[in-house]
Amino acid sequence: MTWQQHDTATSHYIPSSDESKLRLHVRAHADEPSRPPVLFVHGATYASRLYDVPHPGASWLKATTMAGYAAYALDIRGYGKSGVPGLVDKAKPYARATDAIKDIADAVNWLCVRHNRDKIGLVGGSWGSITAAMFSSGALKSKIAALVLYAPIFGATNQGWLSFLSDPSDPNQFNPAFKGARPVCETSTRARWDAEIPPERTGVTSQCSKPLFNPASAMTHRLRFVTPGLSGSEWHAPGFVGGIQWTTAV
Repeated sequence: MTWQQHDTATSHYIPSSDESKLRLHVRAHADEPSRPPVLFVHGATYASRLYDVPHPGASWLKATTMAGYAAYALDIRGYGKSGVPGLVDKAKPYARATDAIKDIADAVNWLCVRHNRDKIGLVGGSWGSITAAMFSSGALKSKIAALVLYAPIFGATNQGWLSFLSDPSDPNQFNPAFKGARPVCETSTRARWDAEIPPERTGVTSQCSKPLFNPASAMTHRLRFVTPGLSGSEWHAPGFVGGIQWTTAV
């Protein structure tokens, strides 16, 4: 089968409550209203496609449906199919965290109506772990049944990202060359991947005998709908990376 034959997602477009001409794209699998919905929020580089790679065993959305859920992934404004005309020509970065939270709110409200439910599950990855967590501690936190943070970002300095994004002439300022958007292609993705490999790991072959990621297994552990302590208490969301189990405290 070709990758196009594996690309079976349904697309929904919902109006933004923040920008009159903006329509937010939501990728979906098994979106029957009778199923409990789960919404995935992407990070700062890749859009909703990250959660729905058209290859056998590589779609987290499809794995979610195997656990009985309706799986959705949102394209934050400016990403994927939530396109914005003239984005690359904007002078400043588009879709800051506050904007992303508004987009998450629109998607959550839409899903609650579509599925006739008061709460949904929410998954945030990388930068999406920040925006999803911020949303889940805000005014609409009562609409989140469970929160999962995948590859979460903690309060530690990431010198690699600072070097990548900062102005070469002033490290304390954002690089104006990026303007409103940062185009991503295969070449830049490979270069970034290689640049982030620690020198001591270069040329090292993994000895792991098990698959690095089993989405079906991961969903079994990640989506046990227990109500998180959104008032500030600690809870944990288990996950698997490289065959090693980790837990994230929120």
